Amino acid sequence: MKKFWLLLLSGVGMLMLAGCATEKMPSEDLEVVTLYKEQITTLKNPKLPTNGKEKYEAAKYLIDHIDFSYTRNIDTVDNIFYYPDAYVDDPRKINHTITFNYRYENRYVRIIFYRYDNLVVRTDVIEK
Repeated sequence: MKKFWLLLLSGVGMLMLAGCATEKMPSEDLEVVTLYKEQITTLKNPKLPTNGKEKYEAAKYLIDHIDFSYTRNIDTVDNIFYYPDAYVDDPRKINHTITFNYRYENRYVRIIFYRYDNLVVRTDVIEK
């Protein structure tokens, strides 16, 4: 009976570890800026509108390849996104949200960073 429970418990543990694996690169990884330089340059271009095809496709590519749930440092957000494109609910509050919304035709990508002071405590990525 002990062997059964040990086997069952180890099987459940292996399934849990396999479920935690992600094929996306963590957003805090140092290589993000170099590997996705073209998309980041597009997002940081102030001449391109947020409702244009270029920024939408760059943002879509990034959310498909980067896991933003790892974001904890606000400098990571500044390194990837163009801050004037963001909607900030109330920058005077210590806890606020920063929302980047990129639209093209009837599709959009929305990335929401929930901040507390200089830390990102949660990230939501919405794609429709």
